[in-house]
Amino acid sequence: GGGVVVIDREGRVVQMLSQETGLPGNYVTSVHPGRQGGLWMTFGNSGLARADLRPQLSRFDERLGLEGIVYDIQRYEGTLYVATGTGVYRLERNELVPMQQRRASFERVPSVFQAWDLNGTPHGLMAASERGVYLIEGKEARKVIETPVYSLGESDPFEGRIYAGTQNGLMLLEKQRSGWRLQSIKNVDFGIRSFVEKDDGTIWASNEQEHVLRVRFSDERDRSPKIARFDSSDGLPRGGVAVALIENNLLFYTSKSGIYRARQGPGEKVTFAPDTTLQPAGRTDTTSALLALAGDANDNVWMIYRNRVEIAARQPGGGYNHVTPPSLRFSRGTTQAYIENGMTAWISDGDELLRYQPRGGEVSQPAGFPVLIRRVKVVGDGEVVYGGNESAAAPSGGEQATTELPYAHNSLQFSFTAPNYRETVQNEYQYRLKGEDDSWSDWTVRPRKTYASLGPGRYRFEVRARNDRAATVSTAGYAFRILPPWYRTWAAYATYLAALVLLGVGYWRYRKLLAASRRAEERARELKRERKLSKRLQEANTRLEEANQLKEELLANTSHELRTPLTSIRGFAEVLKEELPEEHHEFLGYIESNTNRLIQTVDSLMSLAKLRAGVVEADQERVELGEQAEEVVTLLRPLAEEKDINLRLDKDSGVCVSGDPQHVHQILNNLVGNAIKFTEEGGVAVSVEHAGEEAVLKVRDSGVGISEEFMPHLFEDFEQESSGLTRSHEGSGLGLSITSRLVNLMDGAINVESAKGEGSVFTVTFPADEVTEQAEVSAS
Repeated sequence: GGGVVVIDREGRVVQMLSQETGLPGNYVTSVHPGRQGGLWMTFGNSGLARADLRPQLSRFDERLGLEGIVYDIQRYEGTLYVATGTGVYRLERNELVPMQQRRASFERVPSVFQAWDLNGTPHGLMAASERGVYLIEGKEARKVIETPVYSLGESDPFEGRIYAGTQNGLMLLEKQRSGWRLQSIKNVDFGIRSFVEKDDGTIWASNEQEHVLRVRFSDERDRSPKIARFDSSDGLPRGGVAVALIENNLLFYTSKSGIYRARQGPGEKVTFAPDTTLQPAGRTDTTSALLALAGDANDNVWMIYRNRVEIAARQPGGGYNHVTPPSLRFSRGTTQAYIENGMTAWISDGDELLRYQPRGGEVSQPAGFPVLIRRVKVVGDGEVVYGGNESAAAPSGGEQATTELPYAHNSLQFSFTAPNYRETVQNEYQYRLKGEDDSWSDWTVRPRKTYASLGPGRYRFEVRARNDRAATVSTAGYAFRILPPWYRTWAAYATYLAALVLLGVGYWRYRKLLAASRRAEERARELKRERKLSKRLQEANTRLEEANQLKEELLANTSHELRTPLTSIRGFAEVLKEELPEEHHEFLGYIESNTNRLIQTVDSLMSLAKLRAGVVEADQERVELGEQAEEVVTLLRPLAEEKDINLRLDKDSGVCVSGDPQHVHQILNNLVGNAIKFTEEGGVAVSVEHAGEEAVLKVRDSGVGISEEFMPHLFEDFEQESSGLTRSHEGSGLGLSITSRLVNLMDGAINVESAKGEGSVFTVTFPADEVTEQAEVSAS
């Protein structure tokens, strides 16, 4: 129940594996050594796990107290400090204790957030962060500068000088009696992300504008250095250029273009060219971005790519040998590396920190790995004809028994794999089927291949694998033979062909005659149907026209006949009002008001009939819209005062339209009358204004409003939102219908904005009369 203890041949404890080191549990039921140096373990109901028994690689993550993406790593006074996106963390020397003891964990330094850079100074370890500069003393930190700082660096030639890269330029961090403060350096007033200092005190820095700067001081008191700026015109690649100093050699690099070196020309002239020592000519990396460079005590150069760490090992005779250890390949993305004690490296892998220490300080090239054919099954019924038995598959060129398969099994799916537990990169496969196509396929990550409808014959399936650093040393193969069916003989083919030809010719002739006959019959039926349908449509159209004409004549005649007696009744009521005593006036008032209502309804019916019949006579005159609105408002003001509501008119002078004055008057009368009718409190506002090439009339009220459901029917004939016994306001439902038709008759447009209980706004637009536009131009 305590995990697994790994011992060497002398019985010494090498490593202890338990739940604390990442196992799913401590109760291990069995162990089995793997082919690639790993240890397989079972945990009963907790599953299966594999441990890599390579003590040269240790991982630290949030389970051991380290959180956030790692930006910088520094050892100061024996303690390892890590700057991450969440703060600064410290690890005591006990990360080097024997493996059988419990692993150390990180402890966060309080008060520091999102640290970018660490630098050891005589005053203590300093951390550059978004919130300023912190001085770290043991487990505590205090802020000494409030300004955000990207990077820090202590000068070697100028003792006591500390440089700070900030958004406002390169500055000096100085300690004075009153505390720490930043001093500006003249002529370096743009953002500095990173910088290095050569032995002669020259600063090389990269900024946020794709420039590289050279800053030269005359002495330690100089605050106005000589500045030289270099860019793509001097040979630097485009994109964010970073600078590194390894063994006092300047290296410039970008994530895509690789490494460059500076070449000193005559005088102060400096040019830049691609490096051909660390990065041989013609060698490019298109799979990953170069993020950082670092050097170690053995003059090796560590090149930090996004998916791996590549070591350029210095050779005795000069030059470099490029090696990528299997342990230093990653899937999440590296950002930084810190090399100490020769070949011991601390490397960030996403939100993990790795300590890499190869055995004996040597780096070896990785070996190949096997490729296996896992399974061969029949497509369709899923029958497995080969299940991974190594005796049935042999390397390329080796002796192997041939599997005979019936013709019914001529569609096969091959599944293969290249197990490699030391790598985190994805494998690629290449395959071919000898007997069908002897050429290798393109490389693919898909670990299976399906061949459908293979013909009778002998075949051999071969597959090989690689990753982005090496191909496998062998090729796996599987030989098989598809047997022909009984009906696949030459005599059967000849019989089939003759029968097929005869059948095809006969069927073709039959289908041709049948199709011609059906087309003729269908055409005859179609013509007959079209004649009947045309006749019915003509008759129906005639009846509809007659009925519509009869309806319009009836509506017009009836309206005219009703208007004459109604006018007489209203006149008699007015005469009786003068003749009869005052106590009868109330009833005569009812007669008069209802007669007026009926006359208005009849007038509306007559107007609608004329509009629908298209016989409305319209005079085209220049109509002053404001004057018409003022006349209607004056006419209807008594109705508004009777309901104790405010009726207001706002108008621009000289707003004219071309149309019939009576139609304009009727439009205004209908809209303003409706607004007064449906407003119980508040007011009605009428406005006339000129907007561009249009005259705009607006009638706004604070009445009952219109529901969204009734909006589509607002301008239809005889339509009212409330009807029957529940109707709250009188009316025929023709006013807005007539208004809409009159507006259209004058080439205008009407629309409404309303919400139930919040009032309505009716907007009518007409083409402005040219006189109005000319008047506006003259006025301006």
